[in-house]
Amino acid sequence: MDFRQQLLAQIRQNIERSGRHLYAVGGGASPPFFYTIGLYPKHGAELILAGGLGLPPGAAGHLLDAAARHLESLLKPEDFRFEYADCGCWGLRPVDPSWSERLLLGAHDYWSKRVPAWQLIPEAEHKTIDMPNLAVPFCVEPTWRFYEEDWPHSVDPASPVLTHLAALRGPLIQQLVRWRPDFWEMYTDSAQEIDESQIIHTPLGVLVAYDPTLTAAFDVPLGTGLYRSLDEPGKPGPWQFWAPTPAPSN
Repeated sequence: MDFRQQLLAQIRQNIERSGRHLYAVGGGASPPFFYTIGLYPKHGAELILAGGLGLPPGAAGHLLDAAARHLESLLKPEDFRFEYADCGCWGLRPVDPSWSERLLLGAHDYWSKRVPAWQLIPEAEHKTIDMPNLAVPFCVEPTWRFYEEDWPHSVDPASPVLTHLAALRGPLIQQLVRWRPDFWEMYTDSAQEIDESQIIHTPLGVLVAYDPTLTAAFDVPLGTGLYRSLDEPGKPGPWQFWAPTPAPSN
């Protein structure tokens, strides 16, 4: 049995056991996304959560499970409302076929045809830059550009960046430091002023896709960084070199 057959068998077992399989896709230069396989025959569509880098571990699964239970209760998708932890209130909206045909490849393969889908989306204040609007025809939204395009840089787009949730809300990075060839810290404000609970890891490629000026970070010597001010919202000034004070040794 080859890998594809093994995967299809696993999906079939999960559908028989719990009514659905959760498919997760992540890594590389694009945001992660998660979708169901199994709901379509009885409920006319699958579910997808695109993005979610700012969500706590396991949140995508919980949110998709809640939406699936809503459909399984024969309730209207557009009536779904679910509040989860500190992630706000979530709802569902229909996915344009041009997006579903690109993202739900596993579902299309399993059902041997293209199937409709509903997107899980939070209220506006909890939306992050990696969450595209799947209700409109496909377009290369900034953080998803490398889902269609080749990554043009020699640096690995999956390199981890230590940042904070505010960086996924839209403000531009103003301060960065490179600690290893493939590891950076990047913040929209002074790192000393950031609540530890807001710290997250994000793939480098997602931040660079949103703000191409961050390619300047690729040439920063180890242990040094860059900073800049915003002349006005969304319009950054030039990068300036800086060397952070090293942490005292014990």
